[in-house]
Amino acid sequence: MPDPLAGRLKVCFSLAWHHLLYCTSGLSVAIRPTDTLTDGLQEHACCRTTPRHASSCHGFLLQSQRHIKSDDPSWIAFERQQDKAHMASEDIKNGKCVGVYRGHEGTVYSLDVHWKNSTGPNRPGSAAAKTRKKVDPEDPGSDTVCLVTGSHDQSIVVWEVQAGQMNKAEMAVKVEQVKRLKAHTGDVYALELITDPENHRRVGGMVSGGDYTIRTWNTELGTVNQTLHGHTGYVACLKVRGKRAFSGSWDTTIRSWNLETGKGMHVFKGHKNIVNCIDVIDTDIFSGSWDMTIIQWSRATGEPVHIYKGHTDGVQCIQYYEDHLYSGSMDKTIRVWNTKTAKTTKTFRGHQGGIECLHVVNGYCFSGSYDKMIRCFKIDSGDCVMLFSGHTDGVYCLKVFAGVLFSGSGDKSVRLWDVRDLVLARPKAWWKKLICCG
Repeated sequence: MPDPLAGRLKVCFSLAWHHLLYCTSGLSVAIRPTDTLTDGLQEHACCRTTPRHASSCHGFLLQSQRHIKSDDPSWIAFERQQDKAHMASEDIKNGKCVGVYRGHEGTVYSLDVHWKNSTGPNRPGSAAAKTRKKVDPEDPGSDTVCLVTGSHDQSIVVWEVQAGQMNKAEMAVKVEQVKRLKAHTGDVYALELITDPENHRRVGGMVSGGDYTIRTWNTELGTVNQTLHGHTGYVACLKVRGKRAFSGSWDTTIRSWNLETGKGMHVFKGHKNIVNCIDVIDTDIFSGSWDMTIIQWSRATGEPVHIYKGHTDGVQCIQYYEDHLYSGSMDKTIRVWNTKTAKTTKTFRGHQGGIECLHVVNGYCFSGSYDKMIRCFKIDSGDCVMLFSGHTDGVYCLKVFAGVLFSGSGDKSVRLWDVRDLVLARPKAWWKKLICCG
């Protein structure tokens, strides 16, 4: 079989050259790998860059090779053969995809999901649950989930999802695209649904960021309520806590906002490169950057509390969970940190590409990567217990909600996966554990 890389090195070196020109200007950036190539170069290689794929020049050529788009059958067969061989080398269960949905014309960079207008599912073992063993997604009485996705095509799509358990092994899913929201003039890198103050199990609105602005939305009407200005670079991430929003940007700063007044409140300065990700708790803010560090900030003083060092490439995603911080990086690892000492306690390995997104829930860490795979790690042991294969490009966003894993990718699709056995599983009773041990 002819070498699938032959004839493509010229393109890769050309991409790397443009990347080098940007690096020498003082900002480490990279060409978006998911856009269509035009005459050997990506269509906006010289005029637009992205924080999601910014990287040091070192290793950029190898990253570019993997993401060149081609209809060459030998190239496609080569990639599929590599992926299958890697999966076969690991004795790990494969996750089940229950639906693939397409509504965007570009990479899906962000998503969020929440109950639309219900009180959520019945508790296992409750009287209502016992009387309704099967749920028909067509039944208007079924619980409806609101899914929102943001994309490179500068739009936000609002979906309605109904998922029900047809039997123990099968999940029935119905997904409908209900709205397309357009206002941003750049890629929508971040968004978050806001819950109704009077009912936290119901959507009350949405906040999104992508160009230099942050926008608040009425999701029912599909209209913008506010446009918040202040950043001098693209907004790469955001987090909402109560009446406050926090955003990270290409301009290397984090800003806090009062969502009631639309006014900026504080600017956090300390990172030396693009701020890719952010998480917020009652007392502190955590931010990850292309400068390979994570900074923990005091919300009260605005000053750094800790600086976390250990990753050897840009930090793409973080989450605070049960007194620990989880971070994913382009160095292909996930690190678990002690937030009192800022020291690494565990490192999860397995991905063959940079980590773009993660979600820790119920003792498991789900992660999406450039390598087109989603992995599920057990956080107490660090073992990978499940692989999710199906996306044909990098996985840039994911979230687990109500027993379903939602993921968005550079292949322009949203996939739903059944993870009930993992996240909804009940712990064994103490007496069963004693019997097993005996």
